[in-house]
Amino acid sequence: MMNEYEKLDLRVEKDLFIYAVKQFYSNVEPDTWGPYHKELFNNLGSAGEVAEYVWSNSVLTDMDRAEKYMAEGHSKEEYMTDPAFRFFQDVKVKTFNDIIAELEGEPKRLALRKEYTQALYQMYLDKGVPQYPDANSTMRITYGTVGTLEPRDGVICDWKTTPAGILEKYNPADYDFSLSDRQYLLYRQGNWGKWGFNADGTPGQGSTMYVNFLTDNDITGGNSGSPVMNSRGELIGLAFDGNKESLASDMLYTPDYNKCVCVDIRFILWTLDRYAGMTRIIEELGL
Repeated sequence: MMNEYEKLDLRVEKDLFIYAVKQFYSNVEPDTWGPYHKELFNNLGSAGEVAEYVWSNSVLTDMDRAEKYMAEGHSKEEYMTDPAFRFFQDVKVKTFNDIIAELEGEPKRLALRKEYTQALYQMYLDKGVPQYPDANSTMRITYGTVGTLEPRDGVICDWKTTPAGILEKYNPADYDFSLSDRQYLLYRQGNWGKWGFNADGTPGQGSTMYVNFLTDNDITGGNSGSPVMNSRGELIGLAFDGNKESLASDMLYTPDYNKCVCVDIRFILWTLDRYAGMTRIIEELGL
């Protein structure tokens, strides 16, 4: 569990928590507040003070406090008295969901929301503001270029990754970074065959192989698995993720910081060929 704290910037997490608590108290009807929510708000007077109190008094929001608390061997019941635990457990999710379901279940409201969205779209279009095409039942293509990422001063992320990066992060104790024995052995052997590259970057049975690459394509949730093609219409990879700087891209797309993470098609083919042994697929593709 302590490893998870090392992945976080708790200063940012605190700011996000305070914002979320303020949004909760501002936008969620008091009927769906739990007794603990009401107690904190009535005693402390504002959402900001509530957030500050919960964050400062919870053992879960500080790695040292959490580690010490766990080492002391507290019971499940004692954990349940933690302010952060109580705050989140106090949310009347069912009541809230029932209210939303009742509202969204009204045909007139749903129809009006659809008309409003269409009118909003047309209004911006008429003003000359570029709009995305209708995402329903249409084929959508987004254009972009492969390139590096410079998220902050002095930090430059290359446009590509290799199996060396997988081995650097390898940790058998961490599910996200563990490998099967066969995967680990194949990566260590470095036999990339026709899917590899020479030291000068030319294709060939060389010393490395590309795993992922970055582009500035504008993607969103649901794009995972979308084909990525080059200017000649050749399949070069599959889009599957975005960098953390692109989390706000649904609201604001910034070309310098938004990156689409794509898995290189050669890595996929190598995996099918060398790791999975699916040679019939490779033969069927004529490769």
